[in-house]
Amino acid sequence: GFPPWRHVLLCFTFLEPWRDPCEWCPNGQTWTVAALLPCWLLYPAMKGVARSVGKQAGVGGLISLSVLCWLLSFGPSLFMFCYQDAFISIKQGLYTYVWPPAQIPDFVLGVAVAEISRLDKEHEVQTIASAEEAHDEGLAGRSPEKQLARQARMKGAIADIAILVGALLVFCVPPGEVPRQSAEVFYNHGLAPFLALFLYGSSAQGGSGLLARLFRHDALVSMGEYSFQVYLFQYPWHEIFVAIGDVSKAFDMRNAAGTHNVNMGGFMFFFVTLWILAALYMDRVEPRLVSLVSCQKRRGKELLRHDKSDSQASSA
Repeated sequence: GFPPWRHVLLCFTFLEPWRDPCEWCPNGQTWTVAALLPCWLLYPAMKGVARSVGKQAGVGGLISLSVLCWLLSFGPSLFMFCYQDAFISIKQGLYTYVWPPAQIPDFVLGVAVAEISRLDKEHEVQTIASAEEAHDEGLAGRSPEKQLARQARMKGAIADIAILVGALLVFCVPPGEVPRQSAEVFYNHGLAPFLALFLYGSSAQGGSGLLARLFRHDALVSMGEYSFQVYLFQYPWHEIFVAIGDVSKAFDMRNAAGTHNVNMGGFMFFFVTLWILAALYMDRVEPRLVSLVSCQKRRGKELLRHDKSDSQASSA
């Protein structure tokens, strides 16, 4: 079999999901970082492609790009489901989701939707500027603010309806006997168009729609700032609690079958300290790491600039 030390090494370098997405790492949530890392690295190129499509083909071209990305991500699952008599295995489902290349089309879809929103914002600015110019020249015209406000309300309604329809689809799909197989795999990419419509509609005028206004509440925004760290830290932090309980015999964080937690008091203490840990890391540790990386990056650019200057001086 595959040596355990190589498995751990590939997990630490975020390469294990590329080799075999069915082999979970000690902290299983790190697959998300492994899947998104190539997307983050390719983001400048993706953004350039979306800008180019927007300039050459407009919003229609960006919509076509979005549909193509969704078909690339969702199409394989739909094909397997139809070809295999309404069945998708857990392994196949993991390859359509946990395997890093499977996330790239969804990421490009998000970039395309962001570019559509940017073009809309650009059009709004041009409309207001044209109306102000006409007003300065003494030409009477309709005020664009009311028209833009009405469009923002329509986009907000689209955002709310998209989330509502997506939620109804989730409740309508019957759960399978075994999780992460068959129709449940459709959750991986099937709801991407509804999320894209929500992102587009709710971005109008800085946030439109009932859900966007709800999610803009300070309490939810602050929780969202720490949510990714909570997601990454939850498993190792919980295992620390389990180990302390097992060694001290003071409490038990798992039932006899090891399937779920039966210690409500212990779980609440774990839950609260998990968010405190995530907040401390986000506010105290991560900014310093980012600053350190930025300093190293600037230092590397300065060294490269000095080397180039030295080589030009020596050649002269």
